[in-house]
Amino acid sequence: MITSVLAAWTLPKDTLNTSSSISNSLRGYLEILKIPSVAIFIYACGVSGTGPEFLTAILEPNLRQFSLGKVEVGLVFCLVAFLQLVSPLWGYLIDILKKPHLFALIGSIVMVTAVVMVGPFPGINPDYGILVAGLVTFGLAQGILSVSSITNLRLSIMQNGIKESMISISFVSMGYLTATSVGATIGPLMAGVLYQEFGFQNATLFLIVGNLILVHIFSNLHNRNNLK
Repeated sequence: MITSVLAAWTLPKDTLNTSSSISNSLRGYLEILKIPSVAIFIYACGVSGTGPEFLTAILEPNLRQFSLGKVEVGLVFCLVAFLQLVSPLWGYLIDILKKPHLFALIGSIVMVTAVVMVGPFPGINPDYGILVAGLVTFGLAQGILSVSSITNLRLSIMQNGIKESMISISFVSMGYLTATSVGATIGPLMAGVLYQEFGFQNATLFLIVGNLILVHIFSNLHNRNNLK
C-alpha cells in the first residue's frame, strides 16, 4: 500500500493507468520480450534468486553434523546476509568499468566455487572451516551476480534500439522482481525434494548446474564483445 501511494505521488501524470497508457505499455513490453538476450538475463536474475533460498531451506540440517550451538547456527545465516550488503559496491564498479558481462561471468564462476565449497562437492569430506569460507564466498558471489544481472537486463534493452523510458524501466524492475521471486519459490522446493532423496551434497549439484549454464552463456557474451 505504501509503495502504491508513493508511485501515484511521484510518477509523472502521463504514466498513470489510463486506457492509452496501458495499451502503450503492453505494446512496449511485447517489443522488449522479442529481444533474445532479455530471456537470458531474466534467467540469470532467477538463478541469483534461487541460491540463497535453496541453501536457507536445507543448511540448518546439514550444520547439525558439526554440533554447533543455536547462536553459532544463527551467525552462519547472518554471515551470508551481511555480505550481500556490499552489493552497491559491485554496482559502482560495473558503472565505472563498463564490463557488466565480465562481472556476470565472474559472479557465476565464484558462485560455482562457493557451492562446491559449501556442499562440499560429492566425494569431498565435509569440513566446517571450508563450509564457512564457502558461505562467505557465496554471499559475495550473490551480490555480484544479482547486480550484474539487472544491469545486463537494462543494457540489453537499450542496445536493441529501445530508448530508456518508464516502460523499459518498469519492465526491468518487473522482470527482475518476478524472476527472483520465481527463483525464491523454486529454490526451497527443489532443495527439500533433492535433500530428502539424495542428501545435502548431491542436492547442491542443482545450484552448480544452474550456474555453470550462466558461466557458458556469459563467457560467450564476453568473448563476443571483445571481438567487436
